[in-house]
Amino acid sequence: MKSRVNICLIVLEVAVAAVLIACLVMFGRNKVNDELTLADIKKELLSDMDLESSFRISDSLGLKKYYALTATDYEDFLLYLPASNMDASELLIIVLNDESQATDVVEACRARLIQEKSVFENYGVDQMELLNSAKLLQAGRYIMFAVCANADDLAQEFEKMVGSSQDLSTIEREETVDTNKLSTLSTEETTIVDNSEPETPQTYDAHTQEILDDAGYYYKYYSAVSLVYSVKSEVFDAEKFLQVYEQIAGESLEDYFTDEHWGINEGGNSLNLYATEKLYVSGNMDSYLWMARAIHAFSLIRDRHEGDEEWDNPDSLKPQFHCHVLYAGAAKTPWNIESYRTETSFIKIMMARGNPQPSE
Repeated sequence: MKSRVNICLIVLEVAVAAVLIACLVMFGRNKVNDELTLADIKKELLSDMDLESSFRISDSLGLKKYYALTATDYEDFLLYLPASNMDASELLIIVLNDESQATDVVEACRARLIQEKSVFENYGVDQMELLNSAKLLQAGRYIMFAVCANADDLAQEFEKMVGSSQDLSTIEREETVDTNKLSTLSTEETTIVDNSEPETPQTYDAHTQEILDDAGYYYKYYSAVSLVYSVKSEVFDAEKFLQVYEQIAGESLEDYFTDEHWGINEGGNSLNLYATEKLYVSGNMDSYLWMARAIHAFSLIRDRHEGDEEWDNPDSLKPQFHCHVLYAGAAKTPWNIESYRTETSFIKIMMARGNPQPSE
């Protein structure tokens, strides 16, 4: 009887020891190496990668433009963007100051992923495979978002180095994303829930409301590009914008263009616009003034040409025009906005460098 008791005690001790060992192992796995610097991660994680063939290194402006994140909010970051507009490869590693920042960064990465999928879904089969295999991991203060052929390998190495991470790659989320997170970059609208006492909404005439709708949508792009010129950006203020718009409302079509006439391109009718410096961004022009002039200029173009036989697809002409203002500027003369094109998504027009293929 005594030997049986001894055997039972031994078995119990062994079982307890096994549980303790398992707990220690699990604790070791779950522990995050919080002492790592970004330089440590880059050295160990990326030393064997041929980064130059697939990526171009970016900076704080790229982080702001494509993720709507401000670099100075975080301890450090590393951003590699695709070397070509036809490639979806991308890599972002961020070291947070505090884990409470993780939600915003993860949301920005997911928004970026959704945006890229919307760009490549109809013609980029290989790129869609990369995007569908993207890895988004968080381990304590460290977040990695990888869109590349070896994303799985990077994820494994990241976890070995930093510690047990949460794989956020496959968590379902709504397709509607916060427009402030996009580069950005999303054509979806977000409903903001406000539990405060409702205020009487400001009402405007139809023309003013259209101006505000355009300004509210395009502001994130104008403010992002303005950052390149060290122009301070801020949250969109409708009343401030209307004040700026009122100041330039007397400017004429001739103030914005030295010439504008219809021509024929390879696909059909094209309105050729020879822009003046008033529509070019510069170091002393804030995003409100630049955007106000662009919106006003397009309204003048429409007023003059919407009765023309060549005028068609105005919902495509408008984003084409803003794409030229934002990204062509003085580098291209003339600007060609083409009425045979039917694409209305500003994101897709931008990614196609202003020349989206006509819809079937």
